Parts: sequence; structure tokens; C-alpha cells
Amino acid sequence: MQVFDALVARRALRRPFVLLLFFMLLSWFVVPHAHANDYCNSRYIAAGAYPADPQCPLKAAAADFGGMGGYVCGDPNVIAEYCSGPAGTDTTEPASPEGSMPDVGGNDCSSDATAGCGNSTSGADPVNLYTGQFYQYAHDLSVADTAGSLDLTRVYRSGAYDASGNPLAGAFGVGMSFTYDTILAMSTDRQRFELREASGIRVPFTPRAGSSKIWDDLTSPGEYYRARIDAVGSSGMTLTLRDGRTQQFTMIAGVYRLVRLQDRNGNAVVIARDSKTGAVMTVSSPNGRLLDFTSVTGSRGTPLVSRVSDPLKRQVNYQYDGQDRLIQFTDAGGGVWRYGWDNQSRLVTVTDPLGNVQVNNTYGNGRDLKDRVVSQKLADNSTFGFAYTVVNGKVVQTEVTDRRGSVRRLEFDASGHVLRNTYPAGLDIVQVQTYAYDATGRVTNRTWADRQYSYAYDTNGNRIGEADQYGTLVTRSFDSYSRLLTEAQAGDPQRGVSTIYAYDAKGNLLTVTDRLGNRTTLTNDSRGRPLTVTDALKGLTKYVWTGADLTSVTDPLNRTTQFTTDAAGRLTAVQDPLGNRTWRTLDALDRTTDVTDAAGGVSHFTWDSGAHLLSQVDPKGVTTRYTYDAIGRPRTKTDPLGHSETYTWNSAGQIESLTDRKGQVTSYTYDAAGRALQTDFRTEPGALPVRSWAYGWNDALDKLNGTRDFIPTADGRHQKEVDTVFHYDSLTGKLVRALEIPTFQGIWTYRYAPDTRDLAGIDMDRATVNYSRDAEHRVTQIQYEVNDEAPRTFNYAYDPLGRPGQVTFANGIVATYTWDAASQLTGITYRRADGNVLGDLTYGYDLAGRRTRAGGSLAKVNLPQAVSDAQYNGANQLTRWAGKTLSYDLNGNLASDGVNQFGWNEQNLLRQISGGVTASFSYDMFGRRNDRTVDGHRMQTAWIGDELNFMVPDGDWSQRIRMFSPYQAGGPDELTFRRIGDDASLDRYVLRDANNNVIALTDADQQSQTQYSYEPYGATVQTGVADPNPQQYTGRENDGTGLYYYRNRYYNPATARFISEDPIGWASGQTNAYAYVGGNPVQFSDPEGLQMAFPIPVGPMPGGGGGQAGGVPRWFNDLVSGPTWVKPPANAYDPNGPKAPGKPSAADGYQDPKNGENWVPNPNPGKGGSAWGWEDSSGDVWCPTGQGGNAHGGPHWDVQSPGGRNRNVRPARQ
Repeated sequence: MQVFDALVARRALRRPFVLLLFFMLLSWFVVPHAHANDYCNSRYIAAGAYPADPQCPLKAAAADFGGMGGYVCGDPNVIAEYCSGPAGTDTTEPASPEGSMPDVGGNDCSSDATAGCGNSTSGADPVNLYTGQFYQYAHDLSVADTAGSLDLTRVYRSGAYDASGNPLAGAFGVGMSFTYDTILAMSTDRQRFELREASGIRVPFTPRAGSSKIWDDLTSPGEYYRARIDAVGSSGMTLTLRDGRTQQFTMIAGVYRLVRLQDRNGNAVVIARDSKTGAVMTVSSPNGRLLDFTSVTGSRGTPLVSRVSDPLKRQVNYQYDGQDRLIQFTDAGGGVWRYGWDNQSRLVTVTDPLGNVQVNNTYGNGRDLKDRVVSQKLADNSTFGFAYTVVNGKVVQTEVTDRRGSVRRLEFDASGHVLRNTYPAGLDIVQVQTYAYDATGRVTNRTWADRQYSYAYDTNGNRIGEADQYGTLVTRSFDSYSRLLTEAQAGDPQRGVSTIYAYDAKGNLLTVTDRLGNRTTLTNDSRGRPLTVTDALKGLTKYVWTGADLTSVTDPLNRTTQFTTDAAGRLTAVQDPLGNRTWRTLDALDRTTDVTDAAGGVSHFTWDSGAHLLSQVDPKGVTTRYTYDAIGRPRTKTDPLGHSETYTWNSAGQIESLTDRKGQVTSYTYDAAGRALQTDFRTEPGALPVRSWAYGWNDALDKLNGTRDFIPTADGRHQKEVDTVFHYDSLTGKLVRALEIPTFQGIWTYRYAPDTRDLAGIDMDRATVNYSRDAEHRVTQIQYEVNDEAPRTFNYAYDPLGRPGQVTFANGIVATYTWDAASQLTGITYRRADGNVLGDLTYGYDLAGRRTRAGGSLAKVNLPQAVSDAQYNGANQLTRWAGKTLSYDLNGNLASDGVNQFGWNEQNLLRQISGGVTASFSYDMFGRRNDRTVDGHRMQTAWIGDELNFMVPDGDWSQRIRMFSPYQAGGPDELTFRRIGDDASLDRYVLRDANNNVIALTDADQQSQTQYSYEPYGATVQTGVADPNPQQYTGRENDGTGLYYYRNRYYNPATARFISEDPIGWASGQTNAYAYVGGNPVQFSDPEGLQMAFPIPVGPMPGGGGGQAGGVPRWFNDLVSGPTWVKPPANAYDPNGPKAPGKPSAADGYQDPKNGENWVPNPNPGKGGSAWGWEDSSGDVWCPTGQGGNAHGGPHWDVQSPGGRNRNVRPARQ
């Protein structure tokens, strides 16, 4: 009989369950079970631990697992595997290091006409030439706030995929996000933290040694260098830039998302998000202005923005297809943009509201070309082609065939920086630029043509030095917050001077001390906006801010200008100190539609849905109309009488021909680099040119080498050929000579100071000019040496605001200038050397700054006779005057004044007069008049630059008239000294009034020999000794024909009008194309025949910005107080100088509104860039940052828009 042990039996029955449990637990510890994974993952997520979070291990270990799950979920190996696993933020796309993308809203150096330039990796429409990705930036909506504006900028980039291999979807669908959707995420290899911008740029942050909650950027070249990220609490991160600005991120749905941008004054842009999905719900400005977002859920569960509205109730709307791709955008004006995609969800076409396909992309396929753009076609059927050389998965060379068929070749280093830029590759005219970089990617060396530049940086990455192969160009110092402390130009260190800046604890500018010790002082409100600006003479300018807007500016004379804005911060009205108010109306796309002046006159503008100006109507109903081609370039301009001029363009976007209203054709040809080769003038299409200009280029210097002005003939021989050869200084690279062949002028040469690079002198035929300058590089002494005689010395002194204070003439006369606190000229006194007053002038102004009084012993004003029968036609042309009938040709040029007949040349310049006067005129190819004959008397003219050098009457060299003006680089021919022939007894020293009118010629004994008096509009009376001096009213030439020569046009003082249209149209600040200085000749002049100017430069306005501040557009104040056009200082053009990067060009996306600079105050002081800048054709002001502009990779322009908007544009050539 068998006996069973009950205990053993019970143990045996239990063993399988024990083993099962043991093996189950063991499997959890060794290889996590699927169900355990789900359980642990849910617990980790509940604790706020995500694989993308560098704090993931800490948060996962602290999770509440409950029950036995803690044995498994708390295991370090399980946590490590989870935290190193795939994250929702893991993406696959080409690397785009900081600095490789165009700035949001900027053109970089790329436009739709170029393949890019310099070391920019952006080209074509645009494409990242290192990665091959297509980029599109769209500014959909903006709201101004003086403490921090809002700008809804949408960004598309191709070639980005999520961790599952699907095209990456952002807030606006596949490939599209926007600038407020910046995130923080761990890199795919979990070795570093990354700031990821909408453009695809990734800025790396590495863990700080000894800390698990701090990460540093020590490798990138731009504004994030030496920024740090700090963990805040369990779900927050704060990124602090070296200048003290912060960006705050909050973990939402497993991603650290941007929720706040704040400066050191506490001004914050706040991004409110859905707590579950992270979708943006609102973006608010520091003063509470909102962009309101509505989102829908896409097919992948991604929130997609469907509508955004602003405080004006403007809306923009977005529609998507079933694959989460944006297919339609409706702008605030109702214009519909459409987007086309290929079967791999890559953006192929963008169609504008007019139905034009602005770009059509073709992408490559296969291993090395996948997702790279290989060709583009634009709306005008012009094309770009792209060829990539790929080694080990990285592009080492890209060749772009641009719209003209030329090739730009880029060679890259392993990080994607341009080492060599070649254009046009493979041709004799090729230009090569090379670049070297430091470990962070900052440019340290650059070669271009004959220049070799080097750059030095401090430990914070600020550029502290720039030099070429001949010496130092600029030096700077910065504080720990990267604020500019000192700046010295070339030559300043030798003089021991610099410009000094001081700030308060929040980084707001407090003082600026110039090189002479003159100090400007600012106070600021709690938001960092200027409250007062006190200039070096204690003149006080006060600013009043109401909420988000500047509401008034009070100048040092206690005159207040008031501003009105709408709910979006757009300027809608300006009221001057006299109560005169000017209004404007804007449409939903921020375009001006109506301007109502203080007298009730209304100017009207119409626009198409593509943002092109269709018509402009002045208060009298005079209308000009425009049409455009598919790419937005002007096609026709129709004048108020219905006559049109037409334009054609070549495939590169350059003008090819202009057919004027008379049917005359001007055609243009270019070389493979886009440089001008020849301009031909024809009387009608197909005819032989009646005149041609040819251009030659020095390829080694990449500068104009020479020109040829000739008349082609059928047999190929050239008549009346004039060659001009240009020579350049090897040290400065500046022009030293322009030699005409044949010439009667002889050779002249500029000389430059080797230390400062300033103009030091001019050598001419038997004459020399020498310049001395002060620490601010202003001319303080000029010495004229004529015929080896003793130098004639003129001395110049300035007040602490840089305004002319005193001029001492070589004959001993002293001119003293007085100014009021608002920099209005109040008096000029001329004294003889013994102190006795020779004569004086005094001026007074009303509260709006308009000159209302002129007095003094030299103020002799003649009054004109009244005319009662003036008549005008629908084009503002004077058709009847003083009993005479006037007529015009189709180009708007005066054809007859009832007595004389006028003929015009192919440049629309006056060629001849017949009738009561017989005269003929000729010009060189630069538009300068070189010959005139009036009633049989000839006067030949020679020039140095834009300044008269001498004139020869009737071919008599012994009677040549030598003209000496103080400033060769600017000023309206401010004649100071005149010599006739070689007779010193006929030397004359010129006295001028505030409008640059010549009022007297004095001799060597300080005696007034010849006097001039004028009617307000210029009718001239000469008394005293007869003199051949032609420069009289506003310093311009009286031809003895009843007309004055104003360079680009001729002016008739009898009718107070120009006799031809303004070449720059409404950009002159006037709607009447024939009017003179807006009807204010007692205060303004128009020395170039283009626009008003202050005859005597006034220097910087108090506070550096005068009354043009805080969202005040230049043209708007012009309607109230009259324009105040000012030329930029000479050093503004220097790309490496104090106003670096100098003047922008078309390659930068800049378009000048006229044939010359419009140097205007920054409309948004304190928002970035210098206090002054270049106004472009759209009214924006390009304010150079100077050498302290390192926040965007180096000196650039802060493009300031009236109303508070601003953007950054880096220069084309870096």
C-alpha cells in the first residue's frame, strides 16, 4: 500500500503557480512585457516624463506606479529604455545650422531674380542651397505694439519627416509652421538639447558639467551663442540669451513649447496654448493686443490653424486637404492663395490671388536627390536649375543655374558653411569669394576681388574688430550682455577717441557720447521706451506713450505733434502743433487707400489683390494708372491724359526696354553676371540707335572700368565718341580718378588719408584742395592752392549737435550760424575780420516748424506781379499763363510757352530752345550738362563727380571760371570761392542765405562787389559789378534763358514750376509733377530737380531722431510740415564703417524710391538699428545696426515699418 505525504503533495500542486509567477516577474525585470510597457508608459506620462525631456529619468523614477508595478516600472533599465526611445519630436531632415537660413521676413541676399550671393546659402525662390530644401515665408497678419509687435509669419520647408517617416506636420499642416511654434527637444541621439525653429534651424545646447538642469550653447554663431537653458519646476524650461531676453517653454503633450518671450524690461509676448494638444489659442502683445487662433483637428490628430483674427476683426483663413496639407489661404483682404502638392506631399506650386503660379518646384528622387529641389519655374516662365554634389550623404557643392543662364557654384565645409562662392562659374568674368570660419561658424576671413578682410570676436561672440589687408577698419567693445560700449572707426585709435554708450540695469540706452565728448541723454519708461531725449545742448524732446502706441512728441521748443492709431497700432492721423490734422485710411492688407490733408484734399490709391498699386489720384482727380506682368513687375504706366509708357523685362528680372509716351525706345543689355553692358536710345522701335552707352568692367576689382558714349552708324563706325576711364585707390578701394578721352579738363585725382580712409584732398590742373577733419570726421579746414599761390584757407566749426556754427572765409569774412533748440536755423551773420557786421539774416517759424519770417540787412525779397489767367489741364500742366498758351509733348515736357519752342533729347533732357531765345544743350552719359550755347555764346563745363569744377566761356581758356565747393561728396554746390582765369584780383568769395541763394560776391578785401535779390520763386535781379557767375537762386545755374538748370530738370521762376515732369513721380513727396518744393520756396530748395532738401545741413536732430518717431511714416509728416530730405553722412556708405553694412542694394531686396538717397529718421526708435536709415520705395526705413549688430550674425539692417513692425535683413555680401 502506497502512502502519500500530504505536505509534499500540496507543495507539488503549488509549484507550477509559483514558477509561473516567478517567470512572469522575471520576464518583467529582464524583458518588459507588452502589457507592462503600456502600464509603465502611462505612469511615466502621467508623471510628465517624455522621451524628449532631458528630465525624463528623474520624472519617471518619481512616478506613482501603484501595486507591484513599481518593481518593474521603477527599474532603472526600464526607465532608461523608455527615455531613450522614440519621441514625438524626433524628426528626420537635413541639418540647418544657425545662420544658414534667411531671416524670417528678410530677403537675405536672395530675391526672385538671383541665385544668391556671397556666403548666403539661400538662392532662387528661395532654396537652401546646402540642403536643397524649398522654403517659403508668408507674413499673414501683423499687429503693432511699441513694446513688442506681433507678426504671424508662416514658414514652409520641404524634406522634413517625423519619427514614423511621414511628412512632418506643423500648425499649418505638412511642412508648415510659424515663428511662435519654436520648441525645445532632445536630439535623436539624446546627447544634447535642441532649440528648433520653424525654419528648421536647430541650435544645440549641451549639459553643463556637474548639473542636470542647465544646458549651454557654446557652438552656434548667432544670437543664441552663450545662451543657457534652465529647468524650471517639473514641466518648464527657460532659455536666457546673453543680452538678458528670455524664452519660456512649458511641457504640453510631451513637447516643450514656447509660451512666452520677454525682454529685460518685462515686455512679454505671451503664447496661450491648449493644455492638452499644445495648439496656440492666442498670442498677446505686451499691451494686450491679441492674435486669436482657431484650430481644427487634422487627419493625424494634429491641431491645424484654420483661422486667425486680430483686434480689427481682420481674419485670415486656412483650408487643408485630407492629408493635412494646406491647399488654400485667404488673406485679410479676401485674396485667395492656392497651394499644389505632389504625391509625396511636397509643395510644388504657389498660386497668387491673380491666378499666377508664382513658383513651380520640381524635386529630385533617389538617394542623393530625394526631396532636393532640382528646378524651379516662376510666373514669367523663367527658370532656376540646381545640381548637387553629394559625398557620404552631405552636399559638398551646389551649382545653381539662374534665370539668365549663369551658374553660381558654392563649395561647403562639413557644417554647411560656404567656403567658396563662384559666379558666373566657367566664364572669363568670373568672380570668386572665399570664406573662413571659427569653430562656432562665425566668419573670420573673407576675400573678395582685391580685398582681404579679417574679423575678430570677443568671448561672447560679438564682433570687436574688422580689418582689411591695409589696417584696422573698426574696433568695438561690449559688456557681458553684448551691449555696445565703445566704437572706433579707422583712424580713431590713433587719435584716442571713440563713441561711448551707457545703459541702465535693464539694458536701455542712457547716454551716447560722441568722439568730441558731446553727450545725448535718454530717460525711459518701465517698458524701455524713451520718455525724454536730452541733446548735448540740453534741448529736451519728450515722448508720450498710451498703451501700445506713441501718442505725442514734444520738441525742445515745447511744440507737440499728436498721433492717432487704430486697434492694430497702425498710424491713422497726425496733428501738428497748430491743430492741422492729416488722416489716412488703410485697407485690411495695411495698404494706404486714402490720405486726407489738413485742407480736406483727398489722395486716393487703389490696389489689386496681388498688392500692386493700380492707380493714384491726387486731390484734383489727376490719375496715374499702372499694370503689371505675372511676376509683379510694371508693364505700363498711363498718365492722366491717357498716354502710356511700356516696360519689358529679361528673364533675369532686369529691365530690357522702356518705350516712352513718344514712342522712343531705350533698350538695355547685360553680361552674364547681370552687369550693364550697353544702353541704346532709338527714336522708334527697330531704328538705328541715335546714341549708345557702353560699359566695361574690371573683373579683378569687380568695378566699373570705363564707359563709352557714342552714336552708332550703319557702317559700324562710331561718331562723337567719348571714353571715360575709372581708376581706384589700392588702399581704400575708392574712386580716385575719372578720366575723359578726349578731355579739356585735364587730370584730377582724389587723395585719401591712409589711417581714416577719409577724403584728404583733390589734385587738379594747377590747383589743389586739402581737407582737415575733426574727431567726428567732419571737415574743419579746406585749403585751396591755385597756380602755386599761397593757400586760401577756409575754417569750419560745428556746435555740439553737429550743426554748422561758424565758417571763416579765406578773405577774412566770418559767417556765424545760430539755431534754436529744435535745430531750426534762426540767423546768419557775416562779419569782416575786424568784427564789423557786413550783413545779417534772421528767420522765424510757426508752431508747425514752417518758416514764416525772414529779416536782416541782407534779406532782400522782391515781390512778383500777380497773374490772373493761369489755367491747367487734367495732368497738372500749365496751359495758359500771362496771356500765353503753353503746350507739351507726349512725355509731359514743355513744347512751347507761347514765345519759345523747346526740344528734348533721348534722355528727356532739354536739348534746344528756339524763338525768343536760341539755345542748345548737351550732356554726358551721366546726365551732367557739359555744353550750352545761348544766343551764340558757348559755355563748356567740366565736373568732378557731381560738383562743378570749371566752365570755359566761348572756348577762351584764359577766362575759364574755376568753382570751389567745400564738400565734394554732398551739398547742393555750396560755392564758396571762385577764380576767373589766372587773375587773382577777380577772386570772389560767396555769401549765401539759408536757402543756398547766392546773395553777394565779395572780393579779397571783404568788399561786396555783386549783389543778388530774388522773388520767392526765384526771379533774379543782379546789382553792383556785373559778374559771369551763373550760380544764383538756390545755388543753381541761371542760363540767361529765363530758366535755371536743376540737374535733372529745368525750372522756370516766372511760372514757379519745372518745365518737365518729376522723374521720380510721387516719391518726391508731391503729387503735382511740375510743382516746386510743395509751394514753400522760402524754406526748401530742390537742387537735383527731384525732391525738396534742406539747403544747409542741420546735423543730427535732437535725440538723434527729431520729431519723426514711434510709428510716424516719413511721407505722413511731410504732408503736415513739408518734407525734410537729408543726405546720409559720408560714412554711411562704408560697409565696414560705423553704419555697417552701409547702404542696401537691390540684391538685398531694397529699392530706392528716387534717384538718390532718402536718409530719414527711424520710425520706431528703440526698436533696433540706427536712429536714421534709408527709406525704400514702400516707405520702410532700412536702419543699419552698425558693427554691433551681432544678434543676427553680424551687421545688418533693421527694416523698420511705420507702425512698429520690424524685420532683419543681412547684407548680400558677407
